[in-house]
Amino acid sequence: MNKSISTLTNNDASVDLVNLLSNENQDLKNEIKLLREKNINITHSVADLNSKIEELESEKQSLKTALKILYADLETAEGNMQSLTDKHEAQQHPWITVSGKSKGHPINLELNNNNKYSALHVEDDTEIVIDSDETKASVNSAGSRNKYFPHHTPKTKTTRKLQDPKPRSTTSAQQRKIAILGDSMIKGINSRKLQHGLKQKVIVKTFPGAHVEDMTHYVKPTLASNPAEVIVHIGTNDLKNKSPSPLLKTVDNLGEMITESKDVKLTLSEIITRCDDETLADKVNIYNELLANLCTERNWGLIKNSNIKKEHLNNYGLHLNPRGSTVLAKNFKLYVSNQNRLNVNTQNLMMQEPIRNSGAVSTDNQSKLYPKLKGFSIAQLNITSLTKHIDELRILITEMNFDILCINETRIDKTIKNSEIGLQGYDLTRRDRNRRGGGVAIYIRNTIPYVERSTIIPENVEAVCIEVRKPNAKPILISTWYRPPNSNSEILDSFEIFLQNIDTENKEIIITGDFNIDLMPSETENSKAKRLKELLNTYQLSQLIKKPTRTTESTKTLLDLIICKTDDPKTATTDVVELGISDHNLVYTCRKVGICKQKPKIIETRQYHKLNNAKFQNDLKQALLHINEHSDPNTALQEWNRIFLLIADINAPIRLRKVRSDRQPWMTDEIKKLSFHRDYLKKKAVMLNSSAFHSSYKKCKNKVTKLISNAKTHYFRTNLENSKNCKENWIHINKLLNHKTVKTQTINNIKFGDQNITGDINIANTINNYFVEIGPKLASVISPTDIDPIQPIQPCRSEFNLRTITTTELIQTIGKTNLNKAPGLDKIPIKLIKLAGDAIHDSLLHIFNLVLGTGIFPDDLKLAKIIPIHKEGDKAECGNYRPISVIPTVAKILEKIIYDQLSSYINDNDIICKQQFGFRPNHSTETALLKCTDQWLLNMDKGMANGVLFLDLKKAFDTVDHSILLQKLYQYGIKGTPLKLLASYLNNRKQVCVINNNKSGQETVQCGVPQGSNLGPLLFSLYINDLPMCLEYTQASMFADDTNLSCTGRTPAEIEHKLNADLSNVNDWLEANRLTLNTDKTEFMIIASKRKLNQFRTDIQVTTCGATGGN
Repeated sequence: MNKSISTLTNNDASVDLVNLLSNENQDLKNEIKLLREKNINITHSVADLNSKIEELESEKQSLKTALKILYADLETAEGNMQSLTDKHEAQQHPWITVSGKSKGHPINLELNNNNKYSALHVEDDTEIVIDSDETKASVNSAGSRNKYFPHHTPKTKTTRKLQDPKPRSTTSAQQRKIAILGDSMIKGINSRKLQHGLKQKVIVKTFPGAHVEDMTHYVKPTLASNPAEVIVHIGTNDLKNKSPSPLLKTVDNLGEMITESKDVKLTLSEIITRCDDETLADKVNIYNELLANLCTERNWGLIKNSNIKKEHLNNYGLHLNPRGSTVLAKNFKLYVSNQNRLNVNTQNLMMQEPIRNSGAVSTDNQSKLYPKLKGFSIAQLNITSLTKHIDELRILITEMNFDILCINETRIDKTIKNSEIGLQGYDLTRRDRNRRGGGVAIYIRNTIPYVERSTIIPENVEAVCIEVRKPNAKPILISTWYRPPNSNSEILDSFEIFLQNIDTENKEIIITGDFNIDLMPSETENSKAKRLKELLNTYQLSQLIKKPTRTTESTKTLLDLIICKTDDPKTATTDVVELGISDHNLVYTCRKVGICKQKPKIIETRQYHKLNNAKFQNDLKQALLHINEHSDPNTALQEWNRIFLLIADINAPIRLRKVRSDRQPWMTDEIKKLSFHRDYLKKKAVMLNSSAFHSSYKKCKNKVTKLISNAKTHYFRTNLENSKNCKENWIHINKLLNHKTVKTQTINNIKFGDQNITGDINIANTINNYFVEIGPKLASVISPTDIDPIQPIQPCRSEFNLRTITTTELIQTIGKTNLNKAPGLDKIPIKLIKLAGDAIHDSLLHIFNLVLGTGIFPDDLKLAKIIPIHKEGDKAECGNYRPISVIPTVAKILEKIIYDQLSSYINDNDIICKQQFGFRPNHSTETALLKCTDQWLLNMDKGMANGVLFLDLKKAFDTVDHSILLQKLYQYGIKGTPLKLLASYLNNRKQVCVINNNKSGQETVQCGVPQGSNLGPLLFSLYINDLPMCLEYTQASMFADDTNLSCTGRTPAEIEHKLNADLSNVNDWLEANRLTLNTDKTEFMIIASKRKLNQFRTDIQVTTCGATGGN
């Protein structure tokens, strides 16, 4: 039973399969029948077309025959005209000769042919007489010959010579026409006015209401005439029904069809935004951006029409008004003119003569390359290696003085100092990765008050943030970010955390950076671009840059961004600048914010060109005769200063002079001009998408790099070879390393407790008070001790005596004084003293000998000008400045005289310990380092390890206790009048702090020795001279206040014991001498062979004053 059911089921399935196959077979037969019918129809159509072709060929032959007949008639007309001409010449008939438009060129006969075939050309070498304006009439009435005879048409008399109708050459692109095709937007363009000044004929054809697909048919007759270039303005009518992306595909197909012939160049014109439909505006913007990318990929030309605004449209907003048509025509003409210059003179754009050729940038054209910056300017540049391009950046900053300059891809590490990558007049904050990639930095003009905000930056991202603070204004947070190209989305997560952090602060926000996310308008955005835009929308931020920031010959991308709050009313201008420094363009924004700009540096100089030296010396000699009558050094010097300044001001008046910013010494005009030319070539390469300009730009860029390298090499090699001593060598080395650029004296604000001090005079008073009080404050926190600071010193058996000086010694001391030394508050420069010569020798000799004999150091010579020099850290912190004392010039001469006598006594009696390498003859940092390394290596050869402790003292020179110093001087044999003189030198010293040419009030210095003087370092060396005597296990090596203690040992425990024991001894000595150890900067290290270091895996703990350190 089951078997029967199974058989029946199989039979039913077979029947269904057969029926299905039969139906499919019948359908296939029907389709074959339809295809055959279509084939028959196509065959008939082909036959009809063939018959039409035969008819047209027949018509062509008929036209050729008619043409030959016409030529025969014209030949007859030639003979008749020649005979009549001879006859009239014989009768001296007054002929009027009118030149034709051909100006003597052969005339090419072309018949207008309205079918799809090209015009016919005559192959016979027939001589004809015909005007281009008369061609049509001559064909219509070949037998009407009177029009060829001037005397039969009295109103217009012409004579023409029959010539061979050879066709003009069409091989040159300049002799072929330019065809402009488009919709009704171009109907107002006059082709004759457009081609004025061009070397090519221009035709304009308008197709009102045309779509892109229609243009594929309309363009064929124009292509048949073999134009040099086709400019197409189309697409406005399509955007109503199509989105930008499908429309672009249609335009791409049209362009491919036009450029099938390699001889035709295609240029596309941007769509103009109409006002009849507001929804089209966004579509037009997106389409134009996509069109620019398409033209770049296809190597087609692009005409930008962004300068056509709403006022250029007619009342209906559909078409251009006369003004708009004029602007559009100018856009077309400017583009064609640039292309002609490029084609005609390509070789001039190469780098054979970049400075003199027409393409080079003159000083007048620099403003076109570099925009004028108004307001508070912030710029962003991906520089791809800061060390490689720092010299080019220094050239750029002289032309574009940005207030804030953000740099991405610095490619530096901590081994690169700020001074090596510094810019004149700018502070620098940075975050490094390594030399292979990444890294960010911000240059801040040193007149702008700011603080670093590193705490709001998430970890593991490449970003820095600063807060610009202006009194009575909202602070501005400025941050720059760099996102590596292949990084994951975690950086955007960190970016969101950063936005959350700053969103809670009521501050203005400006974020720049290379996010490596292309934000060019596109139909298909990637996930990162969408995420970034969502973040900006969430926190109500806007991205200001709309143009590509990285452009190559084949791509255009928008990677470098400037982000601020949406609808920020303070944003004035935002733009992109093509620079040749990097493959990225510079982007910038200017804001309507009042920021203190860089004040010009003003110095006082004397007008030496007005100085009559003989008169000057004679006036001084007569006026200073009575100085020798004074017996008090103070009154004598006061009178001397008064007379000298009075006569100096008469003979060499003081004037104020602005000082320009320091220029790199190796910089030449050729380098600057070539740099401008490089940027000009890149701008043109981007604008025209020209391979010729790209090639020229790359060559020029390489030449600029090579020229800078050669100029620096030549300058520094020459100066180093001509240096007379080690000091001059270091001057040039510091210039090479740019060490002086970070030493800025511009101070905008200073913190004093909870107050923020502004104003130059207020800042000067605050800093001056800080410097005066630092010594007593540090001494006040030192615990009292029973240790006698004088006890370790053995009294010297000899005694120091001052002797009076001779005129020869005075002349020698004045002659050795450096002319570059700055004058003090007395405004008497050393140059003027040297020019005074013999006129002041007797008076100065009398004053100096009074000082040496009475032991009274004049009060006027103890008034110092203090210049605060920023070391590192926050510029608003007084503790981050080091005071430099500038004493009067006369004081320098007198101190040098005392120094020479005191130094000779100290050296003769071996008072300075052997461990001191500073301020001693034949001793230097090199000799100190050599001695230390030799001893360390010797210990290592013995199988020992070296433990080295590097000590740092807080404000060492400023905290010297005067009473302790005088007691030590007494122990060293300096007694009586010499000790009285040095006590007078130290006591009642006053100082004035100068900030931006503004002076503080005078403050009395209670402790310390003046830095920048002759006697100060020598007195400090004597003050710490007994430090090595307190050591038991270590050896000291000192250079002024820099000291290291070295010990040897075979085990970690041994070295640890020795270092801790002597560090405790040093701490006791410092307390007794009222000095303070800076535990934050005191370090130690183990120096040994690799094998020995393996035994020192246990940390060594060194402890002092509650601070503990481990190796």
